[in-house]
Amino acid sequence: MAAVFTMLLASACALSGCRGSPAACEPGRVGTWDWEGAGGLDDFVQEECDGDVTDTGWASSVSARAEAPGLRVVGEDLTFGCGEDVEGFYRRDHERVVVLVQPVDLHPKWEAGCTCRYRVEAGVPEDPPAAVSLYERGHGSPAGHPEFQAPDEPELVGCVEVEP
Repeated sequence: MAAVFTMLLASACALSGCRGSPAACEPGRVGTWDWEGAGGLDDFVQEECDGDVTDTGWASSVSARAEAPGLRVVGEDLTFGCGEDVEGFYRRDHERVVVLVQPVDLHPKWEAGCTCRYRVEAGVPEDPPAAVSLYERGHGSPAGHPEFQAPDEPELVGCVEVEP
C-alpha cells in the first residue's frame, strides 16, 4: 500500500510540475487547513488581465526563488473573474511553504461575465524552504444568491523547488 501511495504521489508531482523530492511537494490537506491564522504575503502585486481563458497555448504555473529576506513567489496565468481583486496567504508546512491566492471578496455582489488570466507576485517572509506549492481558489455565489455556493476548494497550480 505504501509503495502504491508513493507511486501515485510521484505521478501527481510529475503532472503538477513538481521538481524535487515528492515529499516536499506532497499536496497534503490544503483544503482543510484553517487559513484564518495564515500569514499575509509581502508586496503582493496583481498585474492587469493578461488574456482570456479561451485563448490557447497557456497553462498556470508557479516559480519561487530565495531572496533576502525570505523568498519571492510568482504565479503565472492564474484564472479569476475579469476585474476581480485577489489576495494571497501562506502557511509553513515542514519542508515547503504553501501559498493560497483567492478573491478578496469570496461572496461578491455580482459575478464578472468573463474570466481572465493574471500574473501575481509576492514575498514570503520565511526562511526559504525546499519547495513552494501554489493553490488558487475561486469565489462562491454572489451575496444573497438563492442557490448559495461556498467558495471553491483550493486547486493546486504547481509545486516547485525554491531556486537559490
